[in-house]
Amino acid sequence: MALARASQKDSTRHSQYQSMTTTHCRQLSSKYQSQELMKKPDIADIAFQPRTANPGFPPDLLHDLLEGVVPVELALCLQGMISVKHFTLNDLNQAIKTFPYQHNDKVDRPHPVTASFSSRGTIGGNGHENHALLRLLPVIIGSKIPDGDRFWEILMALKDVVDLAMCHKFTEETLQYMSCKISEHRQILQEVFPNLMLRPKHHFLEHYPHLIRCFGPLVHLWTMRFEGKHRIFKRIIHEANNFKNVLKTCAERHQLMMTYHLSSPKFFKPPIEMSQVKSAFIDTLPPEVQASVSQTVDDLTVLSTNRVNIDGTSFAVGMFVCTGVQNSLPEFKEITNILLLANEITVVLKDYDAWYVEHLRSFELTVTDGNSHVVRYVPHSQIKRPRRGEINYIPNYPAGESKDSLEAQRNELHSEFQKAPAERDGPLIFLLMQRTFALRREEIINSPRPIAELRERWPALFCEAQLYKEVHRITNQNLPFNFFAALDKYTPQLLNLYKEKQTGTLGKKMAALLSDYSKQDNDIQATRTAVLFGLALYLKEDASEIFKSCKEVDFEESQTGAVTLLALTEDNPSAVPFNPQHVTVILEDQTRSAIFKRLQCVHG
Repeated sequence: MALARASQKDSTRHSQYQSMTTTHCRQLSSKYQSQELMKKPDIADIAFQPRTANPGFPPDLLHDLLEGVVPVELALCLQGMISVKHFTLNDLNQAIKTFPYQHNDKVDRPHPVTASFSSRGTIGGNGHENHALLRLLPVIIGSKIPDGDRFWEILMALKDVVDLAMCHKFTEETLQYMSCKISEHRQILQEVFPNLMLRPKHHFLEHYPHLIRCFGPLVHLWTMRFEGKHRIFKRIIHEANNFKNVLKTCAERHQLMMTYHLSSPKFFKPPIEMSQVKSAFIDTLPPEVQASVSQTVDDLTVLSTNRVNIDGTSFAVGMFVCTGVQNSLPEFKEITNILLLANEITVVLKDYDAWYVEHLRSFELTVTDGNSHVVRYVPHSQIKRPRRGEINYIPNYPAGESKDSLEAQRNELHSEFQKAPAERDGPLIFLLMQRTFALRREEIINSPRPIAELRERWPALFCEAQLYKEVHRITNQNLPFNFFAALDKYTPQLLNLYKEKQTGTLGKKMAALLSDYSKQDNDIQATRTAVLFGLALYLKEDASEIFKSCKEVDFEESQTGAVTLLALTEDNPSAVPFNPQHVTVILEDQTRSAIFKRLQCVHG
């Protein structure tokens, strides 16, 4: 009975918490929507100049995410994937044990998941281990997970949120993107686990974009370093085994330790450190590197090492580094040699082509034909990162594929669409679209075709699901979700602007629109429709060729226009179609009615 009362009390407390935080978030959202948008800052503004608006203390990424949300959702999703038999717990633990961890990951390698993780509701572990497991999980077991798995989508959305939260620099666009990712993650989580009671730490994530504006990057404020310092004092007490006057013992031992380190000549490390330096013959280097090295030294041998530490950052042979951006894709290179030439660090790099794999949130690398080259030491701060929104502009062909082999797969894809919709193999279509992405982008960018020819060659591209997947392959963004999130964000402000227009012809049209809107049920679809139609009126633009409505008897005759949204309605075609039966996209006077059924969410 006592346990039952405690459980009931706990449930009541969580329900009150969810009700309270929902109201709080709505008030906070309304407050910030009514304020003027912050002027777009430079990256350095957000990175190094904290903005204070009485937000309280900054949040802690370690306890909110790495030791809070991450282990809980990992337990939920791993249990879900095990239940549908993608893999077993033994398979997972074996993969974790045998994975070839490299460099810093050897220290932070995750422990195997215990058999009781499902009943405990968490995988446990410390923040370092949980972060490493979430980050490396796609390459540990990603190949066992089929595309479209909802449990996997939750973990990949969570991985995106964690990666964004741990960034060292932000722009206003990055913060808006982070807000959409947090909302997307919460939406998928509640769809897959409708009975899951969200924890307070899930709610804390909703405020992260605002708190980053106040304090700057949160990774600079987390408690990870304090936890590391705390470990020293725990070790002192464990080794001393004396619990009398604990504070005095810790203070004295700490003072002795700091005295030893400060008096040590190795405490302040030099800017460049090399270990295990040895001699290497020049003729063992790649031919294209030998010529460059021979111009610098006259000897037959050079000094080489497997690892160098430059300003606190370690570089090792076999490590891959990002050195720039080409065709909107990051350039990856492998460190094959680290040489000391004329008292300068010289790195020999091997070129690789990058192919972004959306399912694994990773890049697949293939060796470029040609080759290694010499790079002098460049400060770590000058290493470039790929820009968001330009992930796969014109990607390279997948490993082992040629234009002929991809064309054969395109023909197979085209044959699949000759079947009736119910007989088509959905997973095969998705796989072929993924594999032929590079060929498709090459055709669209380098030799644009009319819409009719493009539809004939790539019929899958005109299906709603594949179109959204294509946008995600190019930009790594969820197109409908990001659009709706941005539209809903500015909806209250736009409606207030519309209500202020009360005079002239524009005022009459706006008043008629708002009057029709007020008669509709208070749902999100009617609101979005009113906002989109009102925007054209407010900007004094003629949208009659973009938004069209008709009855079923006039449907065939109305299918004209370069780019048109045609709404099929039973009501007056001249009125705003708040409740259309169907929405059709017209491109170059041709209907695409089967493409965008979800446009009804935008158009009414």
